[in-house]
Amino acid sequence: MRSDTIEDPPATLRESARRGFRSRVSSRQSSPAPSLASRVVAALSFDSLTAAPAFGLRSQASRQLLYSTETADIELRVSPENEIAGQILGATCEYGEVNLEGDDFSATARLNDVCEFFFGSVPAGTYKISVHLPGLLVDIPQLELGP
Repeated sequence: MRSDTIEDPPATLRESARRGFRSRVSSRQSSPAPSLASRVVAALSFDSLTAAPAFGLRSQASRQLLYSTETADIELRVSPENEIAGQILGATCEYGEVNLEGDDFSATARLNDVCEFFFGSVPAGTYKISVHLPGLLVDIPQLELGP
């Protein structure tokens, strides 16, 4: 360090770099709404309610569903009490959230560090689920929850 002869950059350049860094950090902290080009509808690829049980096994206590897109999969588990838990697979979920919307009930859950989310007991009905990820909005248009 004592033999270093590199000069400091001009003050205006340092300030410009700091402003650029601050704007990137603040834009990461707020999750902007994705554009229409990054909105996709997930397709149901598995539903344990419609799958035939394996011979000799008891029926599962909870319903399992898997929704797929080109960039991410959404795994849902619905308990008999209509508690919904799930995980986003194959996508970056930093600052992500999941919205659950029905006619008489709506809720929002934040994604944790391993892209999991949870909704407590949800009333029976038909729901739309929207998964908000950085640069991507995934819609699950219809989820039927029974009594």
